[in-house]
Amino acid sequence: MHPTELPKLASLLVLLACLQPEAKADPYIYSKDFDGYVSVIDVASETEVTTIETGSGGGFVTIEPDAHLAFVSNQGGSSISVIDLAANAVSNTIPVGETPWKFELSPDGSFAYLTLDSASVNVIDLESQTVSGVIDVGSQPFGVGFLPGADLAYVCNAGDDSISVIDTDTHSVLHSFPVTGGPAEVVFSPSGERAYLANVYSTVVTVLDVGSESVITTVEVGPDPTDLAISKDGDLLYVAVFGGDFPDFEGGGLAIVDTTTYELEDFIDQPGTYQVVLDDAGARIYTSVANFGVTVIDNATATIIGEIPTNIPQGLALIDIPLVKAGFESK
Repeated sequence: MHPTELPKLASLLVLLACLQPEAKADPYIYSKDFDGYVSVIDVASETEVTTIETGSGGGFVTIEPDAHLAFVSNQGGSSISVIDLAANAVSNTIPVGETPWKFELSPDGSFAYLTLDSASVNVIDLESQTVSGVIDVGSQPFGVGFLPGADLAYVCNAGDDSISVIDTDTHSVLHSFPVTGGPAEVVFSPSGERAYLANVYSTVVTVLDVGSESVITTVEVGPDPTDLAISKDGDLLYVAVFGGDFPDFEGGGLAIVDTTTYELEDFIDQPGTYQVVLDDAGARIYTSVANFGVTVIDNATATIIGEIPTNIPQGLALIDIPLVKAGFESK
């Protein structure tokens, strides 16, 4: 090759490197336990690689969409711990109302709603990481869902069997409507036409027509459903079913519901199942299980393919991040 062709070759190699598909990072799970620690779990090796001390008590984990921060509710400390995912360390603590529960990011990432045991919701400004407002809702508010394509949010009030509908522009309650069974969590179909409610004081998931706020049907899933996830196409609903009384949690597991027929498609026996998340491709399901840890479920076969012991997990979040941002190196 003539020496004058070398710069052209170098430019071509750089171009080809840029066109190569980016290597996909293995996912990591962040799980809050009842002792005030967050476990960081490497899914590929199914190991807990580190723990992060946060506020006291149990709580839930929410990952910021750009994958830089995690927000952890501390039910014993009336605070939110902000975790810098690059360092796997707490970077800030936000004082909030008493006994915080679910922390839900707005679709545009500018604010979050945090449910509190005091029948209210804190509005969290994410830029300043401060409480910017308080919204009074129903008794025992728990899960929050933002309605796709609308400036509305549903707050599930398990204590008085109601849903508070919030105008997210004004952060005020427009109205409430009844749903029996103790609604604790909500997800919407991709179109926003249907809402699915996990009713923690019952054995069913309620299917709502959003336009009329009326019940279409209920689906039997098992005692004390606590959490929901939905496939990207909206055809499958995944329900964490906690089960009966401590310590056996009889009847608990993961229910998979076909939303085109509203029938139970599969059930994985797993007493004490508390929370459920899907990976981005929908190939794997991850659940937190009382008195054990985290399980990995193959979605195609609905079988447990991995078990990761942790300390009494409650909240669960999944994120795909490069190892360099996880604060440790791969072995």
